[in-house]
Amino acid sequence: MLAVAAFAKLCDPDAARAGWRSLAPAPWRGWRAAPYALAGVEGALAVGLLLPDPLATVAAAGAAALLGVFAVVLARAVRRGDGASCGCFGAWSTEPVSGLAVTRTAGLAGLAVVALVVGEGGLVRAVAREATPDVVTGLLGAGLLGLVLLLTAALGVARARVSAGPVVARGADAAAYPLDVNGIPDRTGAEVPDVEVVLAGGQVRSLRHLAGDHGLLLVLASPTCGTCREVLAELPAWQDDLGRGARILVVTSADRDAVLRDFPALEPLLALGAAGVAAALDVPGTPAAVLIGVDGRIATRVAAGVDEVFGLLAGTLAAVEEAGP
Repeated sequence: MLAVAAFAKLCDPDAARAGWRSLAPAPWRGWRAAPYALAGVEGALAVGLLLPDPLATVAAAGAAALLGVFAVVLARAVRRGDGASCGCFGAWSTEPVSGLAVTRTAGLAGLAVVALVVGEGGLVRAVAREATPDVVTGLLGAGLLGLVLLLTAALGVARARVSAGPVVARGADAAAYPLDVNGIPDRTGAEVPDVEVVLAGGQVRSLRHLAGDHGLLLVLASPTCGTCREVLAELPAWQDDLGRGARILVVTSADRDAVLRDFPALEPLLALGAAGVAAALDVPGTPAAVLIGVDGRIATRVAAGVDEVFGLLAGTLAAVEEAGP
């Protein structure tokens, strides 16, 4: 299980990073290396459990501690009820954390404790003691075949991620702006388009009038998009961290009641009208975000994709904290 979790994180670090940001304490949410660090720890523990003592005992203790911490963190997420996903298995675990995930993780922690207390240390030692040469050869062959299959799958995922470029729908004035690294017109410094959205209370407002005294962090997301759900689950916590320093506005074209069934904490942040906003700002897809300054002008380029959206959130929080109350 530890090896599978490590492999899944390396296959899709963006999904794992989004899960980390959903569950980690606020000061650590921006740690970009989290997926690789966790995968390294999990991989090392998985290998250690196969080795003879004392390495197997140390690995069992480490696995029990790691899984115990995971179980507590997941239980807290379930108690919050904000729909956070853990990203424990990268893109294979984008669903909200459930009681089943807590039970599974706690059970694995218990198994690690049992191995620590009653185990004799290491699959390698057990095989060397009990197995015939034919069995050892078979196990080595199966392990080599499994490694080849894992590497083939990883290469396939990597190629898919590289070849999937953004499809950008251009606005009428898009040619007037330079393209950013994602091929999206960079409107930084331009006046916010006069596009209307429908707020939670039913009021219709133009984006030009919503920044107020603190800035507006506009997030476009759809609840039917897996990575969007990771962003949506965490936005209430980000708004708590930002306080009055900046306002998050989640703009979607989905049914409002359907969104709130899955993410009730989003109610004060939710607005309708994503199609018009996306067309005006040349947003290629969701999730995406852009910061609007207090002067009514666009303060950043469009953050496209889950990693860039969380990066913009972290950067905005850092600026708010630096500015002080």
